[in-house]
Amino acid sequence: MKKFFLMCCMALMSTSLFAQVGTSYVGVNANYCLKSSYKPFGIGVKFQHEFMTNLRGEASFNYFFKKEHATLFDVNINGHYLLHVTDGFTIYPLAGVGYVNQKIEGFDSDGKFCGNLGAGVEFPIGACKINAEFKYQLGDDWDCPYISAGVAFPI
Repeated sequence: MKKFFLMCCMALMSTSLFAQVGTSYVGVNANYCLKSSYKPFGIGVKFQHEFMTNLRGEASFNYFFKKEHATLFDVNINGHYLLHVTDGFTIYPLAGVGYVNQKIEGFDSDGKFCGNLGAGVEFPIGACKINAEFKYQLGDDWDCPYISAGVAFPI
């Protein structure tokens, strides 16, 4: 039992040490919802951390500006599987979960949990990365495809 406990502790320590080796980025992006009934423009911030050579986690917050008496924000946690096509050029599928909250003037806020599926591309310019992404949010009584473009800086 002691050996098993020691092996588990060593495995946890090596995992946390490995996670510190990856690079972290903070970024901003512009978003556009493609939903035909609600096409708002938004801005967002994101934090990314590369856990392994091909695996990155991302937490993001997006705010969509008022249109037709409604505002919208979402909070997401996504995983990216990085496929390095050439030196610096990367494509990635993404999957994750999110929370979307829509506020219409005169009504209560309507929040929903959703799943995220999508894909993106990125390439470096100096120390930063430029990216473009398509993401589809799907949940109970909510679906919204949107595109985004942004920049991320290493921290």
